[in-house]
Amino acid sequence: MSRPSQAARPPAKPTLSLGQLRPAGPDFRLFDGEVYEGCHFEGHRFDSQDASDSEFIDCLFEDCSLNAASLRNGRFRDSRLTRVSAAELDCANSHWRNIEFSDVRLGAWEWHGARMDRVAVSGGKIDFINLRGAVIGDLTLSDCVIGELDLSGATARRLSLAGCRVERLVVDKATLSGVDLRGAEISVIQGIDSLRGTLISRDQLYDLAPALAAHLGVSVL
Repeated sequence: MSRPSQAARPPAKPTLSLGQLRPAGPDFRLFDGEVYEGCHFEGHRFDSQDASDSEFIDCLFEDCSLNAASLRNGRFRDSRLTRVSAAELDCANSHWRNIEFSDVRLGAWEWHGARMDRVAVSGGKIDFINLRGAVIGDLTLSDCVIGELDLSGATARRLSLAGCRVERLVVDKATLSGVDLRGAEISVIQGIDSLRGTLISRDQLYDLAPALAAHLGVSVL
């Protein structure tokens, strides 16, 4: 009896048990290079604040605005972010481990060069997710509306897009393993030659047939 393909394994989900958190005051500000542990940020406006190189451990963000905030090179662990919003958010070269996002409203989400392990994003609308060159292990995107998801040059191991609507998926020069596109509605895929290591449904295969034929130089008459 054959063993199930390892590629079919779903991404591992984050497991959070946030303990008693310390509420942040209404005038609380974020600063670069700081360590924030056990903090509850609720309704805060962190617009344009610089928290580069900072570390967040066991934190909860609720109904916060992070427009034009910088989280570059930040480290997030065992934290939850729900109903956060931003027209643009810079998380380049950051590290995320055991993280839950829910009901986000984001324009341009700059995650290029990030490292991700057991991260789940459920619900919400995101215009552009830039994961170019990212190293992804166990990432779940579910029930999201996404304008463009750019995985160019990324290394992704176990990624799922269940229930998502994606206008454009870019996978040029990506290294993919166990990336599950089934259950996602994807309008355009760029980088057909880098789809090796993905799982697709029969319906998706039918939709991709013209692009695959063109890539292989096959004429369908």
